[in-house]
Amino acid sequence: MVKLSVRESGPGLAALKKALAEVRGSSLRVGLIAGKGGDTSHTDDSTRKMSIADIAAIHEFGSPKRRIPERSFLRSTFEENRNRYVNLLGRLLRQLAEGKMGVEKLLNVLGLKISTDVRKKITVEGVKPKNAPATIAAKKSDRPLVDTGQLARAITYAVERGLGDKSE
Repeated sequence: MVKLSVRESGPGLAALKKALAEVRGSSLRVGLIAGKGGDTSHTDDSTRKMSIADIAAIHEFGSPKRRIPERSFLRSTFEENRNRYVNLLGRLLRQLAEGKMGVEKLLNVLGLKISTDVRKKITVEGVKPKNAPATIAAKKSDRPLVDTGQLARAITYAVERGLGDKSE
């Protein structure tokens, strides 16, 4: 979470405070979201139906019971790019303060960037560890998390506005 405070005064201070209050009262979620593909069904090799979000959680955190190692694609993307996202947010907040963009656009730009990076990690950069030899033989691919492409396509973002400041 990014904490902001304003200590300067000037003619645009009231507008800046109002914009920051809107940002604080908003939320950006990135990942697999119900109603946006995350709740889509997927049938695995044993014909069990699971949602894409269930499959994502199994891979993000691993499942020792199923002998599936942790293959973080959400948390690791965010951690690897944290400084870039903070810098982007700073540039976007500057544009917000100058009246060049609204809160909705700010959150959409940030959400699009992060969700694109997560999809890129899955489809282009790859997630470690590699698949087991039996999985490679069955899939005819050594790329983890890439089989049908359904998981990567389901990565998106959602902006929620008007949540109020929940930090108090």
